[in-house]
Amino acid sequence: MGLTVGAIAVHRSGEVLAKWVEKRFSHLASNLGHRVALRIREFRSGLNTVHSMTSLLLLIEFPC
Repeated sequence: MGLTVGAIAVHRSGEVLAKWVEKRFSHLASNLGHRVALRIREFRSGLNTVHSMTSLLLLIEFPC
C-alpha cells in the first residue's frame, strides 16, 4: 500500500519532490541530494510510460 501511495505521489508531483529532496539532502554527502533526485526523476519518467489504468493492470503481476 505504501509503495502505491509513493508511486502515485512521484507520478503526480515528481519534479517538485525531486527538487525538495535535492535541496533537503544535499548537505549530508557530496551529491547525495542530486543522486536521489535523479532517481526520482528517472522513476517518474518510467511511470509516464503507463498511459491508462488498463495498461497498469496488464503490467502488474499478482502472486498466485
